[in-house]
Amino acid sequence: FDKVTERLWCVIDKTVREPTTAFVRAKAHMRHSRWTLAVLYVQRAITLQPSIIEYQLALAEIYARLKRYPQSLQLLDQAERLAPDTVQVQQLRDVITQLAQRAAPPETKPDPAGGL
Repeated sequence: FDKVTERLWCVIDKTVREPTTAFVRAKAHMRHSRWTLAVLYVQRAITLQPSIIEYQLALAEIYARLKRYPQSLQLLDQAERLAPDTVQVQQLRDVITQLAQRAAPPETKPDPAGGL
């Protein structure tokens, strides 16, 4: 069996100067599970137009897929400040909180007998 390996550079196209273009490219990378490139393009979109909540939510989702739950929840805090009554923020927060809880290592309780 032949194995095909594809190597992608994690660099965004410097000619992307419109936030919508950056976001479209991010969504394309998300569809192909290229999360690192998607992060870079969404960050670019946010840099160019930080008031768009859809960009914040997309980046929070990508961070969650990368298991970077604290960063994801922090972005949701920012999104909530932008649009306090947005239902999607709370829904995404609930999902990410559940994922973070599942991913957390189980707490170890000390042995009351003091043994190993």
